[in-house]
Amino acid sequence: KVNATIRDRYVASASSSPNVVFPVLLRLAQSHLAAARKQRPGRAVKLEKEMVKIIQLFPKEDPFPTRLKLEDQGEFFIGLYQQQHQLFGQLGQKSDDGEDLPTSEEE
Repeated sequence: KVNATIRDRYVASASSSPNVVFPVLLRLAQSHLAAARKQRPGRAVKLEKEMVKIIQLFPKEDPFPTRLKLEDQGEFFIGLYQQQHQLFGQLGQKSDDGEDLPTSEEE
């Protein structure tokens, strides 16, 4: 039995067919936020504020393209990794082996 994360399940599809995957991810995010509100309310508020900031950048009509060309898929992944880099620095998360990940100031 494989414990696949949401990212494992959806990132490839999201990069090629955003209009199919992102509504699903937004719906899933609501259940995860509900759980976070119970366990870590402060973090849930922070995550919701971040989501609002990001969603405001999308156009109101047709916010997700039907298909992304290969070049656009590459930009999608670059943005994904840039965002992860920023989040790791902000959250002071640990890597899979328990080591502290570097913050932006440490690099």
